[in-house]
Amino acid sequence: PKKVRHNRIIENQFRFHVDTLQLKRNLHMLNPDDIITISEKLHGTSLVCSNLLVKRKLNWYEKLATKIGLKIKDTEYGIVYSSRNVIKNQYLEKKELNHWYKEDIWGEASKVLGSALQDGISIYAEVVGFTSKGNCIQKGYDYGCKQGQFEIYVYRMTSTNQSGDVIEFTTGQMMNYCKKYNLKTVPIHYHGRLKDYHKELLGATSDEIREQFINQLTATYLEGNCKMCSNKVPAEGVVITVEKDQFEAYKLKSFAFFEQETKALDKDEVDLETSGSE
Repeated sequence: PKKVRHNRIIENQFRFHVDTLQLKRNLHMLNPDDIITISEKLHGTSLVCSNLLVKRKLNWYEKLATKIGLKIKDTEYGIVYSSRNVIKNQYLEKKELNHWYKEDIWGEASKVLGSALQDGISIYAEVVGFTSKGNCIQKGYDYGCKQGQFEIYVYRMTSTNQSGDVIEFTTGQMMNYCKKYNLKTVPIHYHGRLKDYHKELLGATSDEIREQFINQLTATYLEGNCKMCSNKVPAEGVVITVEKDQFEAYKLKSFAFFEQETKALDKDEVDLETSGSE
């Protein structure tokens, strides 16, 4: 008979990261008074690591008790982790992790983060460098890591209560939390009002501010080499996060990075992020 797997996920608790929209196509969404954060876009593999309410595995007498109508505590807080769109430890059977690859980089990274996760906390991060067996997470992008080592950079945090309501952390709250638990955040270049980003924006119209903003971002952050990597590789770009009750962010990628990514795809080079998102 087919073995039954026990899904430990409770509906409305775990949430994947949302897709980040292209800034160039959504520039009109930004307002001069928005509080924004400009952060470095890192080229690794996505990790979501949460300490959420999950289903407990009941023993035989607890199952019996529920059948005769006794109330048994069937939930507990537990670590749930995923790649970009696959929960890796969805099932109670620990030997049947939900991935088909030689290494579980997401599980290794979640062990590092586990002790920093208070009940209800979800950390969204980029894992960069190498797997423990020395494979590149992204070819050429070492981010200063030695072979066999990785680093975790947090870019978003949320808090989920037992009812499934989510509170989005501000950039300041995320930075304070990470500092408390000795975690790294993605490099943050600017935090403040959009209209205050550059002195040339003073007194400009909304459309002029948006246009100047994207021109300034392009001139400052795009088309250079990655300053965090020992290898000479193009920096991916930046992410602009807007401080709101619901997560809102836009990405701006460099042409040099896009060109390199296209060449890799043409050569059928599959990275860990792509394979891990199956």
